[in-house]
Amino acid sequence: MNLSMTGALAAVYKSGAQRARVVTEAWGEKNLFCPNCSSPKLTWLEPGHPASDYSCPRCKFWFQLKSKKSRLGDSITDGAYAAMMNAIRHDELPSFYFMQYEIIPSLAGAGEGGPDAAGPDEGRGEKPIKSPRPVPLPAQSRGEGMLWRVRNLLLVPHFAFPPSAIIKRKPLSSTARRAGWVGCNFALHRIPAEARIWLVRTPAHRARSAAVAAAGSGGVPPRENTRSETLLEPAGADARATDPVIIPPEEVRERFKRVKPLKEISIQQRGWTLDVLNIVRRMVSEGRAPRDPNVSDDMGRRGTPPSDSFTTAEVYAFERELEKLHPDNRHVRDKIRQQLQVIRDAGLLIHIGRGEWKLP
Repeated sequence: MNLSMTGALAAVYKSGAQRARVVTEAWGEKNLFCPNCSSPKLTWLEPGHPASDYSCPRCKFWFQLKSKKSRLGDSITDGAYAAMMNAIRHDELPSFYFMQYEIIPSLAGAGEGGPDAAGPDEGRGEKPIKSPRPVPLPAQSRGEGMLWRVRNLLLVPHFAFPPSAIIKRKPLSSTARRAGWVGCNFALHRIPAEARIWLVRTPAHRARSAAVAAAGSGGVPPRENTRSETLLEPAGADARATDPVIIPPEEVRERFKRVKPLKEISIQQRGWTLDVLNIVRRMVSEGRAPRDPNVSDDMGRRGTPPSDSFTTAEVYAFERELEKLHPDNRHVRDKIRQQLQVIRDAGLLIHIGRGEWKLP
């Protein structure tokens, strides 16, 4: 995988969103692979294809690439809320690649990305290219002298999006061009950690003094929690980024295979399954809530150190949170017990005794 992109493709565009789309999608055609099968390439779909940018030529899985220059935080902007919810209900959602890119000065000029970078007229097959690529570029073209590079790349399979991860935005004002239109955001922290699969990750390290101070007198930095896995770069002057790390394709495919049993769960039940799995993951990583659910707050307070094992009673401490996510269900505890068994059957949980569980 070549992390450099052909920034010269953005030359004829004024809109930042259009420039990012053209550059990153061209890169994706050259570098993205299918996590579901052995295909080393994805097919770039024609403009206007609903909800997808790529498809796998072998297994026919669909994918969409969303890119941004700012860090991948808990929330990522998406399109229309109604269309997204309809796609989830009918199991028509594509898998998503979420990319963070950077633009850095390059003396070599725009388009420098090595021999494997996506070129303006390469790799398109018999179909026309997706966007105009002027050659040669004018000297004053946008992006000239700049190098575009992938900084982080995250994959979320289509079957790992619970409805609770789609956050409805406020309608556009009456003075807006699309007055009344309602968009949505992805809430990545509501997706189980198992289903957030890295392809490229740039680790960020805090200064040692800050880490030791956060750890306390023991001098051991605290365990990273699952929510912070989506917060790639610590804010502030004590953050120090390193070079991007490319995850081997075989490791990506293995992680995808591990969560693929979730795809076999019915659409009607999958949202519950994902929400309970996410709570379990968050609980064992951040520390479980007190055993008495009557003294916990809505999100469940930390009461014991992180551990890979837990009890059904400890999951009950998150009953209020699940009630808010599923207001139509009046038997939340029964549903928790049911979903723990479903997660076990999917191979993502081990039952070690009556009311006792452990992550594999």
